[in-house]
Amino acid sequence: MQTQNVYVQNITKFEKNKEKDIDTKQMLRYYIHTTKQKQMLRNRNKTEREVKQMNEKIYYSASDIAAMLGISMGKAYKILRQMNEELSSKGFLTIAGKIPVAYFREKWYGASASKEVAGL
Repeated sequence: MQTQNVYVQNITKFEKNKEKDIDTKQMLRYYIHTTKQKQMLRNRNKTEREVKQMNEKIYYSASDIAAMLGISMGKAYKILRQMNEELSSKGFLTIAGKIPVAYFREKWYGASASKEVAGL
């Protein structure tokens, strides 16, 4: 009789431990799920911020100009060189391969009303 009670007690202990393991696994799954969701939200917000920062550029590169105007990279570099020469003749410092957005919009007809570069 006593051995049977010990056996029953051991089974109930086993069942309780099994329930605890299930609870722990469920909690772990929930934690992993919520952290993945939070990480996805952070990444989505990060990419939205990066896109906004890219649209608020200070300088355009040749690839930006080529995409906006629908021209080749070679032609975009020629335009950049010409505008940089004009800026340096006025006494401004220039960066090769880049042009200030404000100056480009001032010099290029329709650039102030044009759409931002797609994908930036």
